[in-house]
Amino acid sequence: MNTKNIVSYIEIDGPAKQTNHAVEVYVTLTNDERRWCFFHSPETVKNCGDYIDGTNIRMHYGEKHMFVLSEVTQDSIRKTIKQLDEAGKILECTVSI
Repeated sequence: MNTKNIVSYIEIDGPAKQTNHAVEVYVTLTNDERRWCFFHSPETVKNCGDYIDGTNIRMHYGEKHMFVLSEVTQDSIRKTIKQLDEAGKILECTVSI
């Protein structure tokens, strides 16, 4: 992975295991800082979030460390992380752990 700040990343509950859940991703930066974000497909987004009172409608607050991709695969995750890093947004779009 040719990036500016990322040493490695690890997917938890990877796309092959994805059913109704997000794919969690842990990123290690060159300064050894560990960061976290997660990926959803449109199908998995409907299975999580808080309900709007009195409805069956789910609500999400648009967290910067949550990504919705039309296709969640190892390659699409890798390319998203790489693009964020190259754009200087990896810190903005992940949470320190």
